[in-house]
Amino acid sequence: RHVSDAFIEDPIRVLRVARFAARFRFTVAEETKRLMRKMSKSGELNHLVPERVWKELSTGLMEKYPSQLIEVLSETNSLSYILPKSKELNFIDLQKLKAALDYAAARRLSLECRVAIFARSLISETTKYETITKKDINLVFEKICLTRKCSDFSFLTLRSLFFLAKDIMVTGSKMPVLNFKKNFREALKVMNQKKLGILVIIRNKFINGL
Repeated sequence: RHVSDAFIEDPIRVLRVARFAARFRFTVAEETKRLMRKMSKSGELNHLVPERVWKELSTGLMEKYPSQLIEVLSETNSLSYILPKSKELNFIDLQKLKAALDYAAARRLSLECRVAIFARSLISETTKYETITKKDINLVFEKICLTRKCSDFSFLTLRSLFFLAKDIMVTGSKMPVLNFKKNFREALKVMNQKKLGILVIIRNKFINGL
């Protein structure tokens, strides 16, 4: 619960509340939610510096309960201002995203993996994996100063669902190979969950090779 009206002076506090909810799994007071909705509706979130948004969002994604980050931002109508593509998420998609992120957190997957899960949820279901470009990833996170490492990993993970191992490793050659293999294998585990409702198509020997 906010303790004074000064809360409204800095819109980044909307993200900070969501981040702390992801860490401590507390319930945000209804009067604070109303104030956060008011801040979102006023358009103040549109003026946040992308670097500050990324700092809060990335930290929240790496907390123990990242689903709470999404929950709070969604309940206060803030998620769509930070990630416009999230407007296209229906209730079921949102629940799948939250479940997948908590699954990733329970297994201590990397930030790159968690961002890739986010990207998978925000890219249209009608988009074919083989046509996804880095531009598509950057458009999803257009209001966030997404790191190149996270952007590249999201792109590689989604594109690789329809590529052979050698193609992936050539494309990802600028990344540390061992870390890339480990993170990609973990990302596949998450993306193959029925919670996300997608089918991973990869050759068996590629999976075994990782």
